[in-house]
Amino acid sequence: MINLKPITWDNYNEIKKLEIHDHQKKFVDSNIECLAKAYIDWKENGAQSFEYGIYDGDTPIGFVMMEYKPTDKSQIDDGKPYYMIWEFMIDKNHQGKGL
Repeated sequence: MINLKPITWDNYNEIKKLEIHDHQKKFVDSNIECLAKAYIDWKENGAQSFEYGIYDGDTPIGFVMMEYKPTDKSQIDDGKPYYMIWEFMIDKNHQGKGL
């Protein structure tokens, strides 16, 4: 069963080991770089991001980072708050399996 687990010190090392294929690296930053960007955006702008490991049971297979934009920082014309997927990756060893 696929589930999301927040990134903590308990799963940080297994999430940072996940990789994509070389030809995909121009589309997605490394998980470490994503976590660093989220931290800096939080410190400098107060951004609310949510970082999760994607798991198939107890096996880490990917990473997703989402961000919440409140009404006053909305970049959408209607000015309503929203969530956006900032980064998403499935490890190269788990791609193509319909997960």
